[in-house]
Amino acid sequence: MIQVREIAGLSGIGPFVDLPYRLYRKEKYWVPPIRRMEMAQFDPASNPALEHAEYKLWVVEKDGRIAGRIGCFINDMETQMRGQKQARFNWLEFEDDPEISSLLLNQALEWAKSKGAALLKGPLGFTNFEGAGMTVEGYEELGTMGAAFHFPYYRQHLENAGFGKLVDYVEYVVETVPDGIPPKLERLRPIIEQKFGIRKIEIGSKAELEKRARDLFHLVMDTYSGLPSFVPLSEKQVDHYVAQNLPFLLTDYLPLLEDQHGNIVGYGVMIPSFSRALQRANGKLYPFGFLHLLWTRRYHQTVDLILIGVVEEWRNKGLNAIIFGNTIPVFNRRGVNRVFINPILEDNQASLSLFKDYDPRIFRRRRVFVKPLPH
Repeated sequence: MIQVREIAGLSGIGPFVDLPYRLYRKEKYWVPPIRRMEMAQFDPASNPALEHAEYKLWVVEKDGRIAGRIGCFINDMETQMRGQKQARFNWLEFEDDPEISSLLLNQALEWAKSKGAALLKGPLGFTNFEGAGMTVEGYEELGTMGAAFHFPYYRQHLENAGFGKLVDYVEYVVETVPDGIPPKLERLRPIIEQKFGIRKIEIGSKAELEKRARDLFHLVMDTYSGLPSFVPLSEKQVDHYVAQNLPFLLTDYLPLLEDQHGNIVGYGVMIPSFSRALQRANGKLYPFGFLHLLWTRRYHQTVDLILIGVVEEWRNKGLNAIIFGNTIPVFNRRGVNRVFINPILEDNQASLSLFKDYDPRIFRRRRVFVKPLPH
């Protein structure tokens, strides 16, 4: 027997969240998220994004087990920004069975159509601070925290269902961190800093870090507003993301640049790579998962570059290179020898060119799919 069932209320979320832990339990390149955080994203008391989104969750049950899942939602803030409803799907997981994937995708398509959406796109989260895209190349390397992993057969199922490419993101790795700032950058850095009155911000306390983190989220919204997946954030969402991400941040890995008026004009956000620690934790913080994360926060040789950006009026002035270059001595001091770069749009030449002097290698490609909805 096979059937689709809607998940209604928080009481039914557990089996929905548990499915990938079963599907990927033998997959050595999957990075398990913290189960408690996965549950919290569907709790209105924990996730302020739900105040602006109407969503539905479904599972497919086959022979008494959950064999697939999907979520579909419409973000009211995105609708206001774009002037039309664009439905998103996410949390898509399924066994390699066309009947299962068809039931899931058709359910999402029918719901999106019933809400008047012009299209269905995904995988995409509630906001830009959640993972985007489905793995379509690069299945044989460990990924970064928060970037979902998918089996190779997922892509074929989506294409067979009539979904096409919206955008692709690529993930890079810098295999060898240079010993010291490259000479070219060392020469240019003081010239750029003096010419434009730019200086690096030194963060000396946790309170200052929290304040800067709040400013940073607002700046990220401005610099990334042109992305096809962009969704504005409410103040409650900013507070939520600051509280959620602050424990992972180290002041050494938050290079910020300000102009002569004290305004942040460029930023980078990096964290220790927690992928191995999360694999050891296997979705649980207790009793030992938290210790794995704490150990990695202090002792690590690999870093994930989460974000890097420059406000529009300061672009093409070399600030991107300074942001990354200023962190190289920190990497050298801490013994960091590899840097994984979170997904970047494949045609974002400004960001891609930043790493050209460090022999970057593409190790994964992920795709956001889209299907127009007839009316």
